[in-house]
Amino acid sequence: MNSATTIAGWTLTALAALEKNGIDTGPVLAALDIDPILLKEPDSRIPLEVSSKLMEKAVELTGDESFGLQVARLARPTSWHALGYSMLASKSIRECFERLEKYGRIFSTVGYPLIHEDDNNYIAELQLYPVAESLVQNSQLEAVLASLVITCRHLYPQEFCLNKVTLPRPKPADTSNYEYMFKCPIEYDKARASLYIPLELVDTELPSANLTLARANDRICEEYIADMEETDITILIRQHVLKSLHKGEPQLNEIAIKLNQSTRSLQRKLSDKNTSFKLIVDNLRKELALDYLKQPQMSLGDISFRLGFSQLSNFSRSFKRWTGQVPSEYRKLHCLK
Repeated sequence: MNSATTIAGWTLTALAALEKNGIDTGPVLAALDIDPILLKEPDSRIPLEVSSKLMEKAVELTGDESFGLQVARLARPTSWHALGYSMLASKSIRECFERLEKYGRIFSTVGYPLIHEDDNNYIAELQLYPVAESLVQNSQLEAVLASLVITCRHLYPQEFCLNKVTLPRPKPADTSNYEYMFKCPIEYDKARASLYIPLELVDTELPSANLTLARANDRICEEYIADMEETDITILIRQHVLKSLHKGEPQLNEIAIKLNQSTRSLQRKLSDKNTSFKLIVDNLRKELALDYLKQPQMSLGDISFRLGFSQLSNFSRSFKRWTGQVPSEYRKLHCLK
């Protein structure tokens, strides 16, 4: 695992929860160096360090230590990519969690679901990888658990009840939000976040089962996972380039050092993806330029500087190569009302 990441759809859900609290997410994104353009790409992934800081900041801004439960309520199947639809089309709760176990890396490489049983319970625990243990916030674990519970409630034909929930957080002074969400005994200060589902519920046939839809999304999951390591590298390169563009022309060897990769290894991985460092930088600059030109308060010189061009004339030549127009013409025709 090169770097622990989470699907960008989950970050969008957290931002939506912040906005529901009346908080302007623009400054939050800027402070955390989160690229809004990347968030719009359905396959994008966010490094654990960034998603953890976002959730930490969200708890601070809202004053709600149970903020993860708010995130769970706003989660949709797309928050989990194709895995969300695959789980919803499963024939039973057991099959739903088996898909989570098999394809969970799509959602996050922070850890994995540890599934086992005892005489009375089907137990789903969230096991973190060592690299993630010191970074993951309680609110992140709680968001995932609560989202899974809400999913099961949507799927199960009768009332879905848990036997128990365990959380690694200290017991909060006010437990009412947790009690309202989980509606079962909750044990705090435990080693792992986990759900204890009554064993007799997990094999009930679900009315929403759809084998065709489940298999179609399984294939998408398999293709995504097969491609994910290189995708992560590409996204991480974009993020590092984005942070360094204002310093001038990005250099492959500098980015390779930041990613703990050799230049040759990084070039090979990008070649396997039919792309290159130069193409990634060029595409990112184009995307940013088109976005910046929609902001009339930004001068062409400022845009050129932010994109790492040493001279405005170099920016103009590149932009004409991308669009067939120089920036001033493009802005006049497409961006200014």
